[in-house]
This record gives sequence, structure tokens and C-alpha cells, in this order.
Amino acid sequence: MKRKFKLFTELFLGLILILILSACSTSKSKTSALPKAQTILSTAQNTNLNSLQATWAQTNSNKQTEQKALVKYTKKPLIMYVDFSTPSNRYKMWINNKTNYIQMHGTATNKWFKTKLTDASSYSQLADSIAKNALLNFDDSTAKLFKVKKTTSGYSLTYKGSNKEIWNIIKQNSSLTSTIGVDFSSAKPINSTITINTDKNYKLTNLAVSAKYKIQNKIKTLSMNVDKINKLGKLKVPSSITKNAVNLEKTK
Repeated sequence: MKRKFKLFTELFLGLILILILSACSTSKSKTSALPKAQTILSTAQNTNLNSLQATWAQTNSNKQTEQKALVKYTKKPLIMYVDFSTPSNRYKMWINNKTNYIQMHGTATNKWFKTKLTDASSYSQLADSIAKNALLNFDDSTAKLFKVKKTTSGYSLTYKGSNKEIWNIIKQNSSLTSTIGVDFSSAKPINSTITINTDKNYKLTNLAVSAKYKIQNKIKTLSMNVDKINKLGKLKVPSSITKNAVNLEKTK
């Protein structure tokens, strides 16, 4: 009886050991099945952006917003809406191809003004390049710094740290810095957080960047979030603006 019990115990323990090893093996295979960050990023960075929504914010060490911006963009037809504000000023703008409508708050009038954009106009350039510059370009060395996680809708890549190469990519991205006029030339990086979400085909669905830095002995954080990629509804300049805007071309 003792021998049978011993044999049964050994078989039972052996079965448990097999199950544990099998579970470990399955776990490893699932982990190894995840695509590399380089593979996902190379496709995500080439996502064709036909529409998107983006927000920017610069906050101080007390988490008070010093300036912020909202941009909505569609490629065809080329229409862009911009809402930029600081504690003391605010402007709203519509770009419809090469026609610009702008409203400045904090001035003597809250009227909308209409003007034509030239190819050399900074706003026109912003409209033409916003989709291209919305993406951050990572090479193989920086892509390896991202952690990959499978989600229900695709994949999520995350980075958090103070890598100098990552900081330079953030600093040199004009869509991230120029939209609200942040000058990083004398800024010292503290840390950065980047989250990139894609669908199952590695196409970009969301991009979030947060960069904490020190400038003139003050700590600030710049954040950008790009979402509603290729899912933004049709944009149209409100008729109340197109009908009543003051045409600056006729007042010259």
C-alpha cells in the first residue's frame, strides 16, 4: 500500500511539474511572439494621415497650464481648425485651403478676419506639414527602448526615461514645439514619456508625448496627444464666420 501511495505521489508530482513547465513554455512562446518595436514603429511612422485631432499643453511645476492648443485637421479637402490660448490671450483660426479666418481675443474687437495665405506663410506651411510632422521618427537604436504590449485592438509601445537621443527627437519635432512656440534650445531634459498605440496592422491610432524639462531654473512639462487618426468627422468653416468675416484683402 505504501509503495502504491509513493508511486501515485511521484506520478502526481511529476504531472504537476509537467504542467508547470508547459505553462512556462507557453508563456515564453507568447512573449516571443510579440513583434519587435522596430517592426511596429517602421509601419506606424508611415501611416497615411488623412485626418486627426491634436492637443498641446505647456504646464509649470504647479501643473498650471501656461499655454495650450487644439488642432483639428483633414487632408482632403484641406481644412484645419486651431484654438490657441494663454492666460492672457487667445486666438482661433480656420484654414480652408489657402483662405485663413482668424479671431483674436483680448483685442479691441472679437470679429473674424479673412485673408489669403501664401506659400511662404508659416500657417500655410503648418497646414501642409502637420500630418508629416505629427509622427516622431525613431531609428533602430531608439526603437529598442520601447516596451511592446499586445492590446485588444492592436499594440501599445511605451517609453519612459531620460535618453538623450529620444530627447533630441522630441526637441527637433516642429509639430511638437512650434505649434505653441516652445523654445528648447536652452532647455535641460528631465524625463520623457511616450505612448504609441497601433491597430493589429501596426497603423498608428494614437500618439501621446510628455516631456519634462528645466529652463531658466523653472521646471515645465510639454505634452502632445494625437488621436482620432483617420476617424475625425468632416470639418467645415461655420457659415456665420464665412459670411461675416472682415476681408482684409479689400481693406488694403
